[in-house]
Amino acid sequence: METSLDPSTDDSDAERDPLRAVVPFDVALDGLLQSDDPGAEREWLRALSNATAADVASLQPRWNAAPPARRRAITAALKSLADDDFFVIFKSVFVALLQDPDPIVRATAIAGLWEATEPWLLDRYAELLATDEDPMVRGAAAEAIGPYIERSELGQLDRTRAAEALAVLLAAARDDDGPTDVRAKAVASVGWSESDAAVAAIAAAIGANVPVLTSAALLAIGRSADPRWRDEVLSFLEDALPAVQASAAFAAGQLGLKDAILPLARVAQDAPIAVRRAAIEALGEIGGYNATLALELLAESESDEDLLDAIDSATESASLDEILVDLDLDGGDGAAKSGAPAVGAADGDDDILSWLEANADPADLDGWLDDIEDDEPEVDDDEDDVISLGRVLRRAEANAARARTSGEFEADDPDDAGIADVTEWDDESEVDRDAWVWDEGDGAS
Repeated sequence: METSLDPSTDDSDAERDPLRAVVPFDVALDGLLQSDDPGAEREWLRALSNATAADVASLQPRWNAAPPARRRAITAALKSLADDDFFVIFKSVFVALLQDPDPIVRATAIAGLWEATEPWLLDRYAELLATDEDPMVRGAAAEAIGPYIERSELGQLDRTRAAEALAVLLAAARDDDGPTDVRAKAVASVGWSESDAAVAAIAAAIGANVPVLTSAALLAIGRSADPRWRDEVLSFLEDALPAVQASAAFAAGQLGLKDAILPLARVAQDAPIAVRRAAIEALGEIGGYNATLALELLAESESDEDLLDAIDSATESASLDEILVDLDLDGGDGAAKSGAPAVGAADGDDDILSWLEANADPADLDGWLDDIEDDEPEVDDDEDDVISLGRVLRRAEANAARARTSGEFEADDPDDAGIADVTEWDDESEVDRDAWVWDEGDGAS
């Protein structure tokens, strides 16, 4: 469904668009400009999809004559519909609205172009970041540059093509005198860069000791996949500010920090709901035996349905990672076939999985989960793996039944009533699972 955003857009796609056959572009635009509730006029909104160069030219004079509040409402409605409806494409309209005199319209238009990948748009974002007078627009432009930097690091875009925009982004990330919100968004975006200048910008943001910059730096660290920041991430998991804690949890998950499992489990038990959700998702990202066990224990004490859904989704992800990574199903180095000792066997935490890795052909493991997901494993004090893995597999049906919820981090939730004390949990097996998670002295490898 990609279309060119260049003013020389080929009109043929739009002419064949069935949405355009319902209501002509001009009629829909006039209707929206006169409507008191543009968001309710979905048929007219849809008719602005796949706008041609001629459509955009006809839009400008009527659009600019409308009051700012009406233009804001229409732009927001277009973005909302585009987020929900795969079949509409408002790229050409959003590009035109980058020149709107109202900063809220410009910022919303940038956000509406989040799927666009045309390199010439990168130049436009860099120009807006460097020269736009409104901090909201500059911040939106800084965010929009980030995905282009990521693509350049992945080899999907020539680095020289992104170099100028990266320089503008780095300048904004280091600007001590500029608006803090703009700097924060720039810092978060430079995390996609592997350059030494990006590392310096992140370190400077942390050193500024300003919460919004600290939070942005932690988001950048998560995007960087750079383990050098391990100690900083772990320390900020104990921060008193929820926004910083949530960002630290995100970073820990993205970096896959095994050392963060225990503090994340504690945060997920006793923190504002938005932070708890971030910690739960991070445990799912880290994955493996210990993260899976922590999530299972959280599920046993949790009563909030939204958080239970998040825990189930994270448990599914964490336990899948345990199987795929520990069994090396994607090929690995061939240790299993050669008879070499399985990785992790020495520490005793993954005896069963290590044995399978060392002795089973990956091809023989197809359908393995299905075969044993309803089995009741025997409880053995010396083989905690059996208990954890068995519980994870038995939860598969419940995981599938619950729909995964998603949402942005919210401010501290006043309704967060906390959770039950861990001492109230029933110990259904002979294994003291509580002691593993909550006693720092036990094995939280």
